[in-house]
Amino acid sequence: MTKKEELKEKIKQAEQLVDNLKSELEILEKEPEFKRVNLGESFYMIDTRFGTIAKTLWYKIQEQAKEQLKDCTNVSKSVVKHWQSIVNGQVPFGYIVVDDE
Repeated sequence: MTKKEELKEKIKQAEQLVDNLKSELEILEKEPEFKRVNLGESFYMIDTRFGTIAKTLWYKIQEQAKEQLKDCTNVSKSVVKHWQSIVNGQVPFGYIVVDDE
């Protein structure tokens, strides 16, 4: 194989590598990123790409927060305040509640 052919082969391999990396990046960009929302012993995974929470999930989170408030003797005041704000309808962390799809 000549030097010129070697270089062409290396360029072809490099182009294939770039294509593979672009494909991997596209997949990663499409995968959801989740935030774990803990409420006592329960937790929910919320997709952070869209900044939204489905209505049914929001209602479940509110109900769980209400349950947690019944026995919060070993919980910090800031957590109790946060749970109470959820029960009162304040959607946390800048999320928006949307209709279920």
